[in-house]
Amino acid sequence: MVSLLFLLLVSPVRRATFLTVIGLAGASIGSCFYLFGNRYMLERWSAYLNPYSDPNGSGYLAIQLMAAVRSAGLWGQGFGSQLETVPLPETDFVFAYMIYSFGLMTGAALFAIGLLLVSRWIRAINRVKDTYGSLLLTGIAVLIFLPYFWSMFMTTGLLPPAPISLPLISHGNAHLILNMVLLGMALDVYRRKDIQPLAQS
Repeated sequence: MVSLLFLLLVSPVRRATFLTVIGLAGASIGSCFYLFGNRYMLERWSAYLNPYSDPNGSGYLAIQLMAAVRSAGLWGQGFGSQLETVPLPETDFVFAYMIYSFGLMTGAALFAIGLLLVSRWIRAINRVKDTYGSLLLTGIAVLIFLPYFWSMFMTTGLLPPAPISLPLISHGNAHLILNMVLLGMALDVYRRKDIQPLAQS
């Protein structure tokens, strides 16, 4: 949904079409909240806003993630450290484990690498002359960088915890293959950036 809305925002569609899609998306999200807005969902949101209101229940994971980051220090606990308080440290919460093992400097370096890649990606989008190619690069960027930064921000408590893998770092063959396919498509589009689209005769 985020990728679609972002593509509509940067694409040359009419404003009425964009507002219609935004309205339909808002109605769909509102319907989901109405149908599934039960006590469990309310507890998840309250735990995100104030995890210490239920430290042994819905707020447990957010508290443990922040505790792992605080206890890491600049250089971490060392290679091979065990982080037993956080589930799935090799997939969904690998960023917290990397900070816990290698320190805040590693987390800052990964964040800086992400910002550098975003800036390079924006430069690549601007250099592609074909509209379809630039839109394809934009959609791939959202699919890669949204989980990349979400995984980082949820570790520090800025976003709610979610089962989101860190692209190219988390364990898992399916995620790795999907990310490699997306990067291959992006490189293929950029390789043809100087090809002018054919004009209709």
